[in-house]
Amino acid sequence: MTQAIFQFLATRPGRLTLVLCGFNKRYLCRPKAARECLQFMRTSLYSDIAERGCGNLTIWKTTTEPRDMNTFGVTDRYLEFNYRGPDWDQNNILV
Repeated sequence: MTQAIFQFLATRPGRLTLVLCGFNKRYLCRPKAARECLQFMRTSLYSDIAERGCGNLTIWKTTTEPRDMNTFGVTDRYLEFNYRGPDWDQNNILV
Protein backbone atom coordinates (compact mmCIF):
# COMPACT_ATOMS: atom_id res chain seq x y z
CA MET A 1 0.00 0.00 0.00
CA THR A 2 2.74 2.49 0.91
CA GLN A 3 4.69 1.83 -2.27
CA ALA A 4 1.54 2.34 -4.33
CA ILE A 5 0.82 5.72 -2.75
CA PHE A 6 4.38 6.91 -3.37
CA GLN A 7 4.16 5.76 -6.99
CA PHE A 8 0.84 7.58 -7.32
CA LEU A 9 2.31 10.79 -5.88
CA ALA A 10 5.41 10.54 -8.06
CA THR A 11 3.26 10.56 -11.19
CA ARG A 12 1.47 13.72 -10.01
CA PRO A 13 4.24 15.98 -8.66
CA GLY A 14 2.99 18.99 -6.75
CA ARG A 15 -0.68 18.04 -6.95
CA LEU A 16 -1.09 16.12 -3.69
CA THR A 17 0.97 15.44 -0.60
CA LEU A 18 0.81 12.72 2.04
CA VAL A 19 0.22 14.18 5.52
CA LEU A 20 -0.96 11.23 7.64
CA CYS A 21 -0.90 7.45 7.50
CA GLY A 22 -1.91 4.71 9.88
CA PHE A 23 -4.03 1.60 10.29
CA ASN A 24 -3.88 0.97 6.51
CA LYS A 25 -5.19 4.45 5.70
CA ARG A 26 -3.41 7.30 3.91
CA TYR A 27 -4.50 10.93 4.02
CA LEU A 28 -3.58 13.29 1.22
CA CYS A 29 -4.19 16.97 0.76
CA ARG A 30 -3.34 19.75 -1.65
CA PRO A 31 0.12 21.21 -0.97
CA LYS A 32 -1.43 24.61 -0.16
CA ALA A 33 -3.34 23.03 2.75
CA ALA A 34 -0.53 20.78 4.02
CA ARG A 35 0.94 23.23 6.54
CA GLU A 36 -2.43 23.83 8.17
CA CYS A 37 -3.19 20.10 8.27
CA LEU A 38 0.22 19.31 9.79
CA GLN A 39 -0.15 22.06 12.40
CA PHE A 40 -3.55 20.64 13.39
CA MET A 41 -2.06 17.15 13.69
CA ARG A 42 0.77 18.45 15.86
CA THR A 43 -1.38 20.54 18.21
CA SER A 44 -4.85 18.98 18.25
CA LEU A 45 -5.16 15.59 16.58
CA TYR A 46 -4.39 13.48 19.65
CA SER A 47 -6.72 15.41 21.95
CA ASP A 48 -9.53 15.37 19.37
CA ILE A 49 -9.20 11.60 18.97
CA ALA A 50 -8.95 11.05 22.75
CA GLU A 51 -12.13 13.08 23.33
CA ARG A 52 -13.91 10.53 21.16
CA GLY A 53 -12.70 7.68 23.39
CA CYS A 54 -9.93 6.44 21.10
CA GLY A 55 -6.84 7.72 22.89
CA ASN A 56 -5.02 4.38 23.04
CA LEU A 57 -2.66 5.39 20.25
CA THR A 58 0.54 7.26 19.51
CA ILE A 59 1.01 9.85 16.79
CA TRP A 60 4.48 9.72 15.24
CA LYS A 61 6.39 12.29 13.23
CA THR A 62 8.45 10.74 10.47
CA THR A 63 11.52 12.98 10.78
CA THR A 64 12.69 16.14 12.49
CA GLU A 65 13.17 17.82 9.13
CA PRO A 66 9.92 19.22 7.74
CA ARG A 67 11.31 19.22 4.21
CA ASP A 68 11.94 15.46 4.41
CA MET A 69 8.67 13.51 4.08
CA ASN A 70 6.82 15.72 6.60
CA THR A 71 4.20 13.13 7.43
CA PHE A 72 2.57 11.95 10.64
CA GLY A 73 1.75 8.33 11.37
CA VAL A 74 -0.67 6.74 13.84
CA THR A 75 -0.15 3.40 15.60
CA ASP A 76 -1.37 1.54 18.64
CA ARG A 77 -0.15 3.13 21.88
CA TYR A 78 3.63 3.13 22.35
CA LEU A 79 4.65 3.41 26.01
CA GLU A 80 3.51 6.75 27.48
CA PHE A 81 3.74 8.74 24.26
CA ASN A 82 0.81 10.69 22.84
CA TYR A 83 3.23 12.09 20.26
CA ARG A 84 6.68 10.79 19.38
CA GLY A 85 9.40 12.03 17.10
CA PRO A 86 12.15 10.00 15.45
CA ASP A 87 14.25 7.52 17.46
CA TRP A 88 17.23 9.88 17.61
CA ASP A 89 15.14 12.84 18.88
CA GLN A 90 11.83 11.50 20.18
CA ASN A 91 10.57 14.78 21.67
CA ASN A 92 11.40 16.98 18.68
CA ILE A 93 8.35 17.17 16.43
CA LEU A 94 8.64 19.82 13.75
CA VAL A 95 6.18 20.68 11.01
